[in-house]
Amino acid sequence: MNARQLSFKLWVINLASIAGCTVSYVYLSYYLYTATGNVLLADAVLIAPMLVPVLLYAAIKKVAASGSPRPIFALANVGCLFSSLAIYTLLPSVPMIALGGALVIGFFDALQRVSRVVAIKRFFSGEDVKFAVPMTLTAQFIAGGLAGVLLVYFRGETTPMIILSTVATLFVLAGLVSLLLPRSKTIEKTEGPNAPKLLKSDSLARLLKSNPILKQYLMGSIVFVSIFQGFFNISRVALPAHQLGLTDEYVGYLQIISSFAALAAALAFYFYNKTGRTLGAKAVRMVSVLSLGALCAASTGTGLASSFIAYFAYMFMWEVLFFNYEANVVSACSSEDMAHVATYQYAASYFGIITVTLLGGLVTQYLGLLSTACILSAGYLLYMIGNSFSSRPATVIQYSE
Repeated sequence: MNARQLSFKLWVINLASIAGCTVSYVYLSYYLYTATGNVLLADAVLIAPMLVPVLLYAAIKKVAASGSPRPIFALANVGCLFSSLAIYTLLPSVPMIALGGALVIGFFDALQRVSRVVAIKRFFSGEDVKFAVPMTLTAQFIAGGLAGVLLVYFRGETTPMIILSTVATLFVLAGLVSLLLPRSKTIEKTEGPNAPKLLKSDSLARLLKSNPILKQYLMGSIVFVSIFQGFFNISRVALPAHQLGLTDEYVGYLQIISSFAALAAALAFYFYNKTGRTLGAKAVRMVSVLSLGALCAASTGTGLASSFIAYFAYMFMWEVLFFNYEANVVSACSSEDMAHVATYQYAASYFGIITVTLLGGLVTQYLGLLSTACILSAGYLLYMIGNSFSSRPATVIQYSE
């Protein structure tokens, strides 16, 4: 199987499985908000899937490193399918099942998220990783757009059974395409002779000590994702429904805008790297500041158009930065250690996202979304200032064949 065919199959699996999970998270969050009127409960639905990598860190790491991603993808989508049948059948009579449902689907989603990173490292050469990351993950943003389109199309008339039929189709598709992936359990040796000597170790501390560049990228990624993804979780429902007082149709519109911004960021990052250039430390800091400014502008609630335009800018810039962090982490890590590092990255990031989302949701409930945006922006600016004095710029490791 050549790289193009493999890339397309991974793309389809990502698109279908992430779309099914994203549709579920967004709809369950909005359903619970309309049933209770509580922003914190709506945020809790979005937090629930993130608890899984934190609570089941060791188990997910072991499964992701156990062999080929093929059976993991297939079985995880089967699990999503049967879980959805139970969740959406019970939802009208037991709205609070939205919390448990998001947690169960989140378990299978977490297995796939870690396995996606492992698959990219395993199936693509070191030189191609920085291109494979944004292009493979474009499916993630199209999936988010599908969730938004669904909410917009039904304009407040979406029912649990309509959602069930949609996500069930997506999970079946992802499971079937997963069976077309290679069976091999052998990790491809994509590192060239000039690659650093990394350790296949159960001790993450020892691994990071042996690779300070990986440590720098990994820790930077965790802090960045915690803040920026945390605000996205808070705002994706709170901005249109709580701050602007709009219906689920506009929750869908914002999801579409977010997905288009992220997709545009993926393409921009891909073609920028094709020129042979990379984002340096100064560029990363500059784009971070601009993204934080857009975050605050979107949260003012002064108007629908201005808020959504600023939100597009926020999403575009933070996704460019996310791809940069992700590509650097994957490039700086060996294939043997990728499952360990990716599991830790997701667990630590999700713990940070959960913390930010809970505290930010509380601030949003009582002080408003703008106060949340300003507090998070100030916190990240302080982190950047402190980090600029404590670390030197690193260079992306380029593995030669």
